[in-house]
Amino acid sequence: MGCCIRLSRSVPVVRQLLLIIGFVLVCGSAYADGYISCDVADGWSYDAVNGWMETGNLSSDNRVTLDGGHGTQTMSQDSSGYTGECCQVDITAYGEDGDWKIYPLYKAASGCIFQNGAGYNRAYFYAKVPKLTGTDRYTFHFGTYSKDPTIGKCECSNDGNHFYHYYERIIGSSDYWMKVYVDLHPQHEVNEKTDPGNNPTMNKATTCYPDNFATEGWDYFAGMTRAYWEMKYSPWDNNEAEWSAYTCYFDDYTWYNETYDENTTSINSVLIEYWGDGHFRLNWAGVSQYVEHTQRYEVKYSTSQITSENWASASYPSDMPSGGYGAENVGHYNNDYHADFTIPGFNEDTTIYFAIKDITPGGDDRLKRVDYLVSGESGDYSPVATTISIINSGIRGGGGVR
Repeated sequence: MGCCIRLSRSVPVVRQLLLIIGFVLVCGSAYADGYISCDVADGWSYDAVNGWMETGNLSSDNRVTLDGGHGTQTMSQDSSGYTGECCQVDITAYGEDGDWKIYPLYKAASGCIFQNGAGYNRAYFYAKVPKLTGTDRYTFHFGTYSKDPTIGKCECSNDGNHFYHYYERIIGSSDYWMKVYVDLHPQHEVNEKTDPGNNPTMNKATTCYPDNFATEGWDYFAGMTRAYWEMKYSPWDNNEAEWSAYTCYFDDYTWYNETYDENTTSINSVLIEYWGDGHFRLNWAGVSQYVEHTQRYEVKYSTSQITSENWASASYPSDMPSGGYGAENVGHYNNDYHADFTIPGFNEDTTIYFAIKDITPGGDDRLKRVDYLVSGESGDYSPVATTISIINSGIRGGGGVR
């Protein structure tokens, strides 16, 4: 993140510069238009007193902030982003647990709704963390708060229902960007012990304080009031002797639409890792950690988008296990799945497309489609419609929900 700007070659520069405002989202994916979250009139500025970057006016702005209660963190702008510049976070002291936590979507006014997620069913962003060795792994949470947007953008002081998207047993890389997908199916709702399901707020009620009225049912992304990316578990949790200073990066948070009829039941929260020389690891969550698992999965890749119709022409990883991925979770409640493989002759200047398929008898056999391009600065990068990305960064102290 930082301040990242990408201009389209097909639109006059002056016209594009008039649009450069506010927090951001790179538009475009391989599938449908993305969304630029911005205030046309207000732009952005650095708040030196509070230590954050802010955009627009208080009723509709976004602040990208750090969270207290973890490692000691400082934020700065770095020039080596996925596209343009990015947000660099240095964890300089162990603090409470040595971990990293950032709010890419944050409002100073509690309970204010962004409203820029309305009408979209997916998001993605890019992150870098130091690569772990041996059997050490990270677990990350993308934590969200969502409330009924019909209440009013900043009315009702509560932040809404609190959900987690889980990304478990992640290895990381300091050299290449992880691509993290967020869809409408979180893995957990705070204070609940059941599968939240797809678009879980559609059957929820928001009680508004102090007015004490309730409404029911709204779109999950449309009601987003804030979201954070948190290193929830790491090798140095409760073990400061294992910790040393490290640096993480965050870039290009993007809302977009997946228009293909995809699996929203048993394939969610996909995270793509890449380590060079065609070596990939796809990570995803299954149905729920609250049910015993029966799922098995296949993965395919291609240099063009994969559909059910052309599935046969895409390639399997050469070392995919017989019977597919996920045998270790059958009969258990573990909900993290992984496919680690190498694509021979992989061209790092070309987008690679992946599709994950649930092959469980009687399961949801619709595809989950994702893609990866090593660098957004590559000539192959071509978002579908709008191609301006602006990302602001900043820091705040204090607490926060862990």
